[in-house]
Amino acid sequence: MEPRTRQQCNAQRRHGPGYGSIVTRSAKATKTVTHPYNHPTTTTTAMGAATAILMVFIGCCSNVVFLEFLVKEEPACGNLITFAQFLFIAFEGFVFTMNFGKRKNVIPLK
Repeated sequence: MEPRTRQQCNAQRRHGPGYGSIVTRSAKATKTVTHPYNHPTTTTTAMGAATAILMVFIGCCSNVVFLEFLVKEEPACGNLITFAQFLFIAFEGFVFTMNFGKRKNVIPLK
């Protein structure tokens, strides 16, 4: 068995055991083969960042377009829709980021 490189150790530490491995099953046994160069590259990281930025841009633009459509139909609904969006994002952050208030703040509040 070849010695593992520092990159492989770090990749397994970040992504968990079995990262970069291919499991082959046969009738006799299960065999795991680890490939030395199967780790994230800067290309996939850059593509992920570009995709995330693009999706945020599309989401914000579509939000503005639909808000304009709604305000054209009912001019008084803009504040209510904005407040409802704020409540939804605040609740989603409380549930998924703060884990219903069980997670401690990284930076303590004074």
